[in-house]
Amino acid sequence: MDKPLHESELKELEQQLFCPKGPLGIEVGKQLHENNINMTLASIEAMKLSDNDCVLEIGHGNCSHLSMVLDKAQNISYKGLEISELMKTEAETIHTALATKHTIDFDLYDGITLPYRAAIFDKVFTVNTLYFWQEPLEFLNQIYNSLKPKGCCIITFALKDFMKTLPFVGDYFKLYNDTDIKNLVKTSKFDDVHISIHEELVMSKANEPVKRTYAIATLYKL
Repeated sequence: MDKPLHESELKELEQQLFCPKGPLGIEVGKQLHENNINMTLASIEAMKLSDNDCVLEIGHGNCSHLSMVLDKAQNISYKGLEISELMKTEAETIHTALATKHTIDFDLYDGITLPYRAAIFDKVFTVNTLYFWQEPLEFLNQIYNSLKPKGCCIITFALKDFMKTLPFVGDYFKLYNDTDIKNLVKTSKFDDVHISIHEELVMSKANEPVKRTYAIATLYKL
């Protein structure tokens, strides 16, 4: 059984979850992929990808799931955005071969302003990044502006009651429940939102199964 982390270690873990970097960041990226894979796969399914879709993922981590996006339909183009230079580099390294066969692009940004000024994406998705948005309403509206008409955005996040039980959740995190996200979307440019609630068993730091409850919010641009 793992020993409980000291306060300084919890703070470092929180910082790494926000922006992985250094040797520890590579390991954190692997753990994030493993811990979040069910949420990621559910998000990919929720997009209902079609041939020739242009997809944006915000906060892709090491992006070990990329082939699962590209296999959903023909001729999908993918753009990934990260605040972590390490995760961008890891994703590029992992997918060197895949990039010779598909339209793939990884970019850095500041976590505040999307580097797009036109409606170029059919689908946008993001998993477990909502907690870190500094200006959630402004960020949602930027996503809306980057979507083509009839496009959708998938925002997947663990619910507040679960997140509050995690010892590393501190000042970097802003927590949400399904009502919070509905109220946020109502004030945004998005035309509608549908939220589904899911449960899964995940392993805790003590190597014990715990129930994680998470939401998939599908936001629509008409």
